[in-house]
Amino acid sequence: MFPIDGMPTTNQPAPHGPRARALRPGLILLLGLLPPMVGLSRHIGLNEALGPGGGPLLLVALVTVVWVAVVGGGRMARPVATLTLAGVTAALYQIAVRTVLLLGDGEETFILLIGIVPILLIQTLWGFLAGLLAHGVQRLRGVGR
Repeated sequence: MFPIDGMPTTNQPAPHGPRARALRPGLILLLGLLPPMVGLSRHIGLNEALGPGGGPLLLVALVTVVWVAVVGGGRMARPVATLTLAGVTAALYQIAVRTVLLLGDGEETFILLIGIVPILLIQTLWGFLAGLLAHGVQRLRGVGR
């Protein structure tokens, strides 16, 4: 096969060096879009369809599985950093959406301001734990050895 735009063909080994260990911002931004869908599911009736108690937990588990499968199942560099940043990105998306939706409502805006730190902490911790799982999957698969 011929290389396209400098990309390696299937016959060439994976790249090594600093470029191979770089984070992928596009992937981080894309993965960060998944967790806010858990909150949006309440507004589109998905929680009721999945069951009132288990719907959100099932969606959290699904997002975690997708994160771990994409990062841990692929050859992504630095899985813990990648998914921790995806968690931070998810928190920023969630804060932005809530700010736009609650703009102008004084009491709700105050509640949002109080909730910013917990949102950042929870989403970041979620990404970090998922990153540890993805790292474990990569080690089991022998990636990076």
